[in-house]
Amino acid sequence: MCFDISQLKKKMPTILNRLRESTISSEILANEIDQLEMRDLFHSNGFDHPNLQTLSAYEKKWRLTTHQWGLIPHWVKDQTKADFIQNKTLNARIETVFEKPSFRDAAHSNRLIIPLDGFYEHHHKNGQKIAHYIYSINQEMLFVAAIGSTWYSSSTSSDWKTCSIVTCKANQTMSYIHNNPVLPAPRMPLILRDEHLNIWLEGSPDEMKKLVDATQQIQLGYHTVERLRGRRYIGNKPTVQQPRNYPEMLDPPTLF
Repeated sequence: MCFDISQLKKKMPTILNRLRESTISSEILANEIDQLEMRDLFHSNGFDHPNLQTLSAYEKKWRLTTHQWGLIPHWVKDQTKADFIQNKTLNARIETVFEKPSFRDAAHSNRLIIPLDGFYEHHHKNGQKIAHYIYSINQEMLFVAAIGSTWYSSSTSSDWKTCSIVTCKANQTMSYIHNNPVLPAPRMPLILRDEHLNIWLEGSPDEMKKLVDATQQIQLGYHTVERLRGRRYIGNKPTVQQPRNYPEMLDPPTLF
């Protein structure tokens, strides 16, 4: 699962050098990043449906767009249904994204990349949930696979661009952190290596297995942080990412 993320404006220019190695032109993207106005998300919860900056490639040119988190399929008829389904589509599983009715059209025709500074997950220990902040071990932005959809809202007479983050089975690090006992198995965002961006954007469903296998090898850093829910929640502030130790939740010492 991936319901909590961080995306900051100050790191957006750093992705240009990485994208220039691809066969897709970055000239337009450089101008879009230079003129970018965005709200820094030190921590944002998907159920608040924040606007995320997303990358796409149109006519062999990188573009920066904004999508609201929580995909609304184009076939949804009214606002009530749209509001309901958005809470169900924050994540899309790579194993079923090409078949599920809510996701399949977007998965086949509108794949995106979301550059994230990091994401959050909870570790269950001694009856408590301990929030962890997870990030690239080399401090680069994470390129996360996503899908997008455009839905026409008759109530606002406007198009809504929305998205889902694609998830896969957890690697070794995330298997330790994401140990929710009520879930069948730990999950994590599908993080893309630079050399695999074109495969995600243009590849066939059969090629997606390569991306999942590559994600398993990505090294991630992490540390525990203050609670992301309840009265001790700091809010969308830089301090929400600061390390916070939980000595009271450590396993009790073994007595011999």
